[in-house]
Amino acid sequence: MMVLITRDEISEIVDQLADQISAAYAGKPVVVVGILNGGFMFCADLVRKLQIGEIRITFIQAESYEPGSTASSGSVRILQDINIDIQGCHVLVVEDI
Repeated sequence: MMVLITRDEISEIVDQLADQISAAYAGKPVVVVGILNGGFMFCADLVRKLQIGEIRITFIQAESYEPGSTASSGSVRILQDINIDIQGCHVLVVEDI
């Protein structure tokens, strides 16, 4: 297997992204919505590095693939919706990369 991007390179990029988000939302409450399942690890890494005010985390799980396939069905089904009210909040959606 050939490594295209090393673990250290990914960590450095996540650090830079966290710095940018932290600067943009300094002192503001933020709701982070992680997209399951693919975005879970990236979301966890990113949230640990954020330096902002209050952070609440919730997750949503959706699928658009045909069963047993990698082809999209063309429609999205919500398997698990967020469990907190995000009305009037700053919302950061974290998807897999």
